[in-house]
Amino acid sequence: MMEQLKVIPFGGLGEIGKNMMLLEYDNTGIVIDCGIMFPREEHVGVDVIIPDFRYLKKNQKKLKAIFITHGHEDHIGGLPYLLKQINVPVYCSKLAKGLITNKLKEHGLKNKVTVNVIGAGDITQVGPFKAEFFSVAHSIPDAGGYIINTPVGNIVHTGDFKIDDNPIMQQFTDLDRLKEVGNEGVRLLLADSTYAEIPGHTQSEKIVEETLHKLISQSKNRIILSTFASLISRIQIAIDAAEKNDRKIFVTGTSMVNNVGMARQLGYLKIKADTIISKKEVNNIKPSKLLIICTGSQGEPNAVLTRMAKGIHQIIDIKKDDTIILSSNPVPGNEMSVASNINKLFRLGANVIYNKMENVHVRGHAAIDELSIVHKAVKPELFAGIHGEMRHLFLHKKLAIKNGVKKDNAFVLENGDILEITKDKSILLKNKIDSDYIFIDGKGIGDIDEEVLIDRNELSKDGVVVCRINYNYKNKELKETNIFSFGVIKDDLIDDFHNKIIDNIENYFNKLNSERFIDIDEDKISDNISLFISKDIRRRPLVLALLVK
Repeated sequence: MMEQLKVIPFGGLGEIGKNMMLLEYDNTGIVIDCGIMFPREEHVGVDVIIPDFRYLKKNQKKLKAIFITHGHEDHIGGLPYLLKQINVPVYCSKLAKGLITNKLKEHGLKNKVTVNVIGAGDITQVGPFKAEFFSVAHSIPDAGGYIINTPVGNIVHTGDFKIDDNPIMQQFTDLDRLKEVGNEGVRLLLADSTYAEIPGHTQSEKIVEETLHKLISQSKNRIILSTFASLISRIQIAIDAAEKNDRKIFVTGTSMVNNVGMARQLGYLKIKADTIISKKEVNNIKPSKLLIICTGSQGEPNAVLTRMAKGIHQIIDIKKDDTIILSSNPVPGNEMSVASNINKLFRLGANVIYNKMENVHVRGHAAIDELSIVHKAVKPELFAGIHGEMRHLFLHKKLAIKNGVKKDNAFVLENGDILEITKDKSILLKNKIDSDYIFIDGKGIGDIDEEVLIDRNELSKDGVVVCRINYNYKNKELKETNIFSFGVIKDDLIDDFHNKIIDNIENYFNKLNSERFIDIDEDKISDNISLFISKDIRRRPLVLALLVK
């Protein structure tokens, strides 16, 4: 039997989020990352989106381990949902373990899953796979990639990375190790594609440090800084700047409080014992001596900054001349929510600073020049981009070819594809695995689909009209009609609107009663009412006709 390795992406290709990759050889499979994707505007009511695990469930005896590159949500957020179905050991860095443990605790899995800590240079043997963790610079400490020795050759999975000569927490991308493995021979490179369209070199986190120190030292009022709860290095910058300017810090938002506590406990955050204050103290500190660090930089509906912007936060009211710093960029799909919050905060009198105004955020992903450096170091025979929308993957493929990969050896994969690799051949199979979006809504996992979301979108556009029609078949008599409408027309016009609909229904039934054979169908009645409303007010609400016989 020819030795074959299967490379199967479950998420992260053709999209930003829910990164997950399966490597399968014979009867052994390992997964790299298991993330979530944040819902876009059309995903009405959805909390998060996770990968489709059906293939793994069917082949669960093959799955032996999960390897995590770093602790961002789009790489670890889906873990609890997978581990509830298939309990296998997890391998990750110390910080990632802390973040994962918080998630497992939330899902009642804390003492039910084995999470093993690995560091740069550590090698883990799982069946035919030898996975070596190597360090990369990213927007979170302890990030890494994997050099995986397989029976068909070495595979390099970069994880999310950039090349930063001045990283805040002294974590560099290990180009020396990549050059070594490149000289040994690399069969396949799987590399971060997020900014494969951006020329040049990604800016250093040092620029953000300089900007935040400047803004915090210059402000004479209260400062509220919102960023990702997992951006530990950014939080450390804010802590350093606050302490330098004799400011106390109030941390708020569940994930922010949990992550700051965990990072302090593990030694990733250095902070004086009296710098952090409680919510009881927050209103007793002079505004000029207070920095609030909170969640909500992505405009999430229930996050702290969003509640502040709406004026419904239980402790903090936005005051005139507050300085609010959004130290992040909107994740694709969140642009409108973030802009809405910014507008509300300006309206409340705050001075809002975001990345278009100052360097309060830099990307955590490699631009073209950095990608080329890695390609030249690794010198892969085969290439496939990961972590990117479709344009990013195609542009990264072109860059790989430019850097020496043969045209037929560079692939653009999609979620569910199966790339089969031997020592001397590679083929993209025609068959695919299931790779649907699995929507998480409240406690429901996968109990809504695209059709449900279409209905939700329709409801959100023009509202809903419910018509309860009481009809006596024996006497061919329309007894009573009740109309209920929501989100269609304002209250002082609603009675006239309902009466028009009732008149239309009566006309419809009068016409039916004049016919020899009466065919009364709820769908046809709904269509008739929809047509009438469309002609009357040029709107198309969802219409439900309920016939009471």
